Amino acid sequence: MLRRALVVAGLALIVCTPGRSSAEDSIQTVRQASLYADVKARSIGDIVTVAIVERASGSNTSRLTTRKNTKLNNNAAEGTGILSFFPEFGMSAEMGRDHDGSGQLSREGRLTATMAAVVVEVRPNGDLAIAGEREVGINEEVEILKLTGVIRPEDIGPGNVVYSTDIADARIAYKGEGIVTSGSRPNLLVRILSWIF
Repeated sequence: MLRRALVVAGLALIVCTPGRSSAEDSIQTVRQASLYADVKARSIGDIVTVAIVERASGSNTSRLTTRKNTKLNNNAAEGTGILSFFPEFGMSAEMGRDHDGSGQLSREGRLTATMAAVVVEVRPNGDLAIAGEREVGINEEVEILKLTGVIRPEDIGPGNVVYSTDIADARIAYKGEGIVTSGSRPNLLVRILSWIF
C-alpha cells in the first residue's frame, strides 16, 4: 500500500512538472556546445565582434604646360605713280604666352578599433546584415563609431571575430565632438578666406 502510494505520488510529480520550452532547450544546447566549440553569430540578435583595420591612401599629380607664340611681319614698298607720296614702311610684332602649372594631392587615413555589432537580418543566402554603434566619452569629448554592413558566416573567425576588410557594403563612420574637436577646426573667417582664395 505504501509502495503503491509512492509510485502514484512519483507519477503525479512527473506529470505535474512543467516541461522546458524549446527556447530554453536551445539556450541550453548553445551553452553546452560553447564548452566544446567556438560559438559564432548566426541568428538575428546575435553579437559579433568586429576588428576594424582600415587604411586608405591616395595621391594625384597633374602637370600642365602651354606655350603660344605669334609673329607678325608686314613690309610695303614705296608707292609709285600717283601714290609716290607713300614711303617704304614695314612692321613686325611678336607675342608670346607661356603657362606652366602643376598640382599634387596626397591623402592618407587610418582607423583601428574593435567593437561589437548585432545581427539585424539573416538574408536568404545565409549572409548576415550587421549594425553597431559605440560611443565613448572622456572629459567632455565624445567619440562616436558607427558600422553597418553584410558578412558571410564563413568569414567569422575564432572568438566570433570578423575583420572590417571582410564586410561587404561596409559603412564605417568615426567622428568626435567636444572642446578638442571644435578647437582644432579652423574658425569661420579662415574657412571663408580659404574658399575664396
